[in-house]
Amino acid sequence: MTLGRPSRIEEGVTLTPYTLDIVDYLQDCYEKLEAGQEDLILSDPFYVPRDGPLSDEKVDRLIAALDEEFGKEIDSFPDYHARRSGANAKTDWFRMSPRARRAMAEGCLRIIEEYNGGRPAVAATPVTEEAS
Repeated sequence: MTLGRPSRIEEGVTLTPYTLDIVDYLQDCYEKLEAGQEDLILSDPFYVPRDGPLSDEKVDRLIAALDEEFGKEIDSFPDYHARRSGANAKTDWFRMSPRARRAMAEGCLRIIEEYNGGRPAVAATPVTEEAS
């Protein structure tokens, strides 16, 4: 993660540093999953989300939300994603082991908290550009 890195424009779309960090992290997780190395998607054993440990239900909700968002993106912008990354279908993160899903959820929350100035990553609370 590189707080303060510049935004980037790809095919007319401005990608903020926050977006780039999340996408880079998810791409790394996806590559490990596809390579049969999901055991390398690791949690930081010392990280506890600011609003407390994640329940299994919260992990499942976050993973479901990511799957849903990926599906919407692919459906809404198929040409953009096919050109940018070759993506033509959603990722189906639910196929990961529970341990890898938890590690990925915690990794996403950690990035969100970094950009929220350490404030908890609450669902439906957007990250503001002032925080990045």
